[in-house]
Amino acid sequence: MARQLSQEFAACSDQQLLDCMNGMDTPVTSCAAGADALVSANLIGGWRRCCCCCEGPTGATGATGATGATGDTGATGGTGATGATGGTGATGGTGATGGTGATGATGATGGTGATGVTGATGGTGATGATGATGATGATGATGATGASGSAALIYAVGPQTVAPGAAVAFNQIPQPVPLPASIAFSAPSSILLGQAGVYTVQYYAQPENSNITLALFLNGTEVPGSRYSSISSASAFYGQGIVVVGTVPSLLTLVNVDPASNANFDDASLPNTVSVSVLVTKLA
Repeated sequence: MARQLSQEFAACSDQQLLDCMNGMDTPVTSCAAGADALVSANLIGGWRRCCCCCEGPTGATGATGATGATGDTGATGGTGATGATGGTGATGGTGATGGTGATGATGATGGTGATGVTGATGGTGATGATGATGATGATGATGATGASGSAALIYAVGPQTVAPGAAVAFNQIPQPVPLPASIAFSAPSSILLGQAGVYTVQYYAQPENSNITLALFLNGTEVPGSRYSSISSASAFYGQGIVVVGTVPSLLTLVNVDPASNANFDDASLPNTVSVSVLVTKLA
């Protein structure tokens, strides 16, 4: 689109010219009072003339008019959306304690608790006064008769010489006849103890012109407390010991324990006089 301008519309704005060219303003042949210029625009198909008014300087502000009457109150608007929750305020001070409420009903009894640790034993109390003597009770039934004790005498007559470490020999029939079940004899020197238990053993010897030392042996081991020595070659002497039998049968012997000297026995040349003997008694 061609555009031609004249002195009449030199003060018009580009927008006013475009409005005239685009047919957005009413074409005229002359401008009314108040128009600043006449616009002539060369449009396709002919010229177009429009009025152009330019804005003059702003006049002084007029006096404020009287306040109009208050209009009617408008309708209440819809409720706005709920605002976000504000932050938690500071905790208020503790209020005064309220009065004590009525006592509630008694609750059910709880289960029994675990047993506590036993406390320390208290001190022993003072001994009470001795009570009166009670009446004598009835005599109890007689107990069963205990087992009879058993004993045996094993002995020899006539002279005898026993080497160091050797057992004394016995040449007579042991008494009583028969021997008790717990005691037996095996010639010439062995006394057999056939029942477990405790035995007391006593022995006698008549030395001949020398001191002698004897001891009892059980299963080859010397019986503690059974070693004795004569203090005179002319006097008889005695020894004894306690024998505890656990293993049966056990072998008991009377031994010359002098390491260097023979043990000599004598019957003083009197017929049937005992020169050496052993008395065995079962206690339990």
